[in-house]
Amino acid sequence: MQPAPIQVSYIGFPGTTGATYIDYLVTDEFVSPLRYANIYSEKIVHLPHCYFVNDYKQKNLDVLDSNCQHKRSYYGLPEGKFIFACFNQLYKMDLEIF
Repeated sequence: MQPAPIQVSYIGFPGTTGATYIDYLVTDEFVSPLRYANIYSEKIVHLPHCYFVNDYKQKNLDVLDSNCQHKRSYYGLPEGKFIFACFNQLYKMDLEIF
């Protein structure tokens, strides 16, 4: 039993849910090209002329005030090293965890 006759995944995670009970994935052509539709459990619905922005500050550093552009060292992180992190949703982060 489904909570609704048609269920749609939108924003949040841009990939397939793998869930048979999700009918559609609303996404964009860049993140979910139709040539990969066969690996999605959902039918793909593209919003025209859009891209789901996921990190606008990194892509547009030139428009930010230079005082806002902190280096890794500001956060106690090493420069020139790979740092793996998947915070997913910021409500999961606090000073103790970070």
